[in-house]
Amino acid sequence: MTELQLRADLLDSGSSEQLINLTEEYLGLLSIRPSWPYYFSGMLQAEAIQTNNFSYNFDNAIRYGPHEKQVVSSIAESLFYNWDNLNKESKVIALNYLSNQSEFIKSLAIGISAKFARVYEFCDFLYDKTHVQSATCKINYWQPLAD
Repeated sequence: MTELQLRADLLDSGSSEQLINLTEEYLGLLSIRPSWPYYFSGMLQAEAIQTNNFSYNFDNAIRYGPHEKQVVSSIAESLFYNWDNLNKESKVIALNYLSNQSEFIKSLAIGISAKFARVYEFCDFLYDKTHVQSATCKINYWQPLAD
């Protein structure tokens, strides 16, 4: 099982027993490449969701500067997947971080936001609800709200 498949399974795991089994598999993968952003994106994320401590851990992950494309994508996934569970400050920190990335990374983040039905929120944040400046927003059927 690949790391991405395992991360997806961790997010969707139903029972505690399933979560424990997936956690053990994920720890095995981490022993090959022990890097905290990847750890956060999998096992710790699932644990934080269960303990309602997600916002705090999410803030720390962003503040300590993940920089790789894969990690930024993981932050976008975490943000849009857990949108309703995050407080306003966490959302703003993450959205600011994503909006300061290169256009290529922003396009990836817009695609991820569309996957989780949050493209309106992200494009509104990026472009101030005034007009569409991104082809990626247009491709994902985003239109400005009529005032």
